Amino acid sequence: MLDVFSEALFNTHGHCYLWKPGLVWLHVASDAAIALAHYSITLTLVYFLQQRKDASMRLIFILFGAFIVCCGTTHIMEIWTLWHTDYWLSGFVKAIAATISLATAAILIPLIPRAIALPSLESVNFALINQIGNSKKTEEALRASQARLSGILDIANDAIISVDINQKINLFNQGAEAIFGYRSEDILGQSLDLLLPDRLKAVHCRHIEEFASSSEVAKKMGERRRGIVGLRQDGTEFPAEASISKLELKDEKVLTVILRDVTERRQTEEALMQKNQQLERTLEQLQLTQAQLVQSEKMSALGELVGGVAHEINNPLNFIYANIPYIKQYSLELINLLQLYQEQYSPTPDIRERLEDIELDFLTEDLPDALNSIKGGADRIRDIVLSLRGFSRLDESELKTVDIHEGINSTLMILQNRLKSKPDFPEIEIVREYGRLPLVECYSGQLNQVFLNIFKNAIDVLEEHWKSGIGRGESGSMLEGQAKPTTGSGGDGKSGIGQNSTQCPMPNSQFPMLNSQSPTIRIRTEAIADDWVAIRIADNGPGITEEVKSKLFDPFFTTKPVGKGTGLGLAISYQIVVARHGGRLQCFSQVGQFAEFAIEIPVRQP
Repeated sequence: MLDVFSEALFNTHGHCYLWKPGLVWLHVASDAAIALAHYSITLTLVYFLQQRKDASMRLIFILFGAFIVCCGTTHIMEIWTLWHTDYWLSGFVKAIAATISLATAAILIPLIPRAIALPSLESVNFALINQIGNSKKTEEALRASQARLSGILDIANDAIISVDINQKINLFNQGAEAIFGYRSEDILGQSLDLLLPDRLKAVHCRHIEEFASSSEVAKKMGERRRGIVGLRQDGTEFPAEASISKLELKDEKVLTVILRDVTERRQTEEALMQKNQQLERTLEQLQLTQAQLVQSEKMSALGELVGGVAHEINNPLNFIYANIPYIKQYSLELINLLQLYQEQYSPTPDIRERLEDIELDFLTEDLPDALNSIKGGADRIRDIVLSLRGFSRLDESELKTVDIHEGINSTLMILQNRLKSKPDFPEIEIVREYGRLPLVECYSGQLNQVFLNIFKNAIDVLEEHWKSGIGRGESGSMLEGQAKPTTGSGGDGKSGIGQNSTQCPMPNSQFPMLNSQSPTIRIRTEAIADDWVAIRIADNGPGITEEVKSKLFDPFFTTKPVGKGTGLGLAISYQIVVARHGGRLQCFSQVGQFAEFAIEIPVRQP
């Protein structure tokens, strides 16, 4: 099927003419002149019909005009196919012309005998005399027809209302009586705006006047406002659908409105809309729940893996730790013993030569330093293992009382490799401003997942921001115009900011960075009023626009490229903080300077 329509299978008509300019332009000029003539004839017929509205056989004129237009269009297509291979389109135009031609012929042929049989003027006059003689019968038939029409109007359930050019009611059927509550004899001669609310009377009056003076014969009312509103006799309003038609009788115009009360249908539509919205919310919640289950399973597997690695590392580490003191003691004793030998006995030439080869003095001085380096490395491994063990609690589902700072530190330890400098990206500076926090009752593994999601997003943004060159001092930062904070000295040597604070959460953020020339993540914790704690995590990246902020916690919303982000991290974090812990998760940002996520949770869960 595609091969038939493919342009590659056809050649243009220009190829048939061998692209000889004289021949090509001869056909172009001829076809264009023929098309112009056809269109001119059609316009002449249209003008004639407009001027002679009493002309008989209008259908024949219309068909002739359509036929001539199609013929002209086929010549236009002949010009078009000189350079284009749209032969199917050309064929369809010819098919339409053929169809209209056949229809014209089918209608025209039966009319020929009738045209031949047209009576003479004398016979027409005779027929007119007979018609006048039969006027009484016509009047009686008209009255009978009016009676039938009245019966039809009365049995209709819709309201049928006719008004004159001044919008005075002159027809009010039984359906209108049932819908509006007025009796026909009470409403006839009254203004149509009696059936409309006050706020809509002027608008409807103007629309009806415009329709009466227009060339339209019929139209639907209230399309722009999803229907119209009617006013019953008891003062209640109801939604309706209506159409209006116009009938011109000599110098009189009659406007007829057909109106239907759609209260029940509208209520049904609204109920269905509410059901659909509820189903959409349920589906979204199911999708989020499914995503959370998948994410939870992943994090559980990760926690199990990390815990296992930490355990395997911890076992040999314990041997190292257990033996370092003995090695130091033994080495010192051996050194002391060698020194005692040197004092008590004079070494032989061979021993003296060996001492010079091994540089005993340097070995004696360097060995304690080497042992201290080993201990320092073991301490570093121990810290990593402790962080891994803390992070491995991701799958825990029980409430526990924990130190929030330990969770933050263990998460940062897991991300340590991403914080380090790279050839095209400087090291991310971590600024900790820890306040004195009480132990917090929470789902520690889930809270660590929140920290992980926020830190990962901040690292991604800072990497992209700095690699693009924007973050290297070329845009504003949080430090501009702000002084460095003073830090109090707590008993644990950490910052005292936020200690004994009783202020409520700030509606906006004033969270300066320490260094505007390097990527920085700043963490600030504090105790706030009513036994709550706040964890504020900010970065000096490009910030977040208001449009993105409004969708930030929506499931599956992400600004990352396809395949890099799922749009679930912050949505799940929001569920964990708000739904799981009864807390608050907010975002404060200033475009071009910073973005801050504020986590606030109660110290005790209800």
